Amino acid sequence: QVLSSMCPHEGCNVAWRAEESQFFCPCHDSYFAADGEVLSGPSRRGLDPLPTREKDGVLQVKYQSYLNNTEERVVRG
Repeated sequence: QVLSSMCPHEGCNVAWRAEESQFFCPCHDSYFAADGEVLSGPSRRGLDPLPTREKDGVLQVKYQSYLNNTEERVVRG
């Protein structure tokens, strides 16, 4: 699974904290599990998964952005 590195709260970049095995958003202190599930903070949903496919042995990731600060995952049009 590939996850967006943008926090779904306000769009800040999250960082991986290896010592805690969690993603962390430094802007508003949201924490996310390794699978992207929101653990704590103001984020209303977990990290957004990105569509992937494998073609000729290469992983391809389709980047897309989602509306911020919603519980429902809505792709920006």
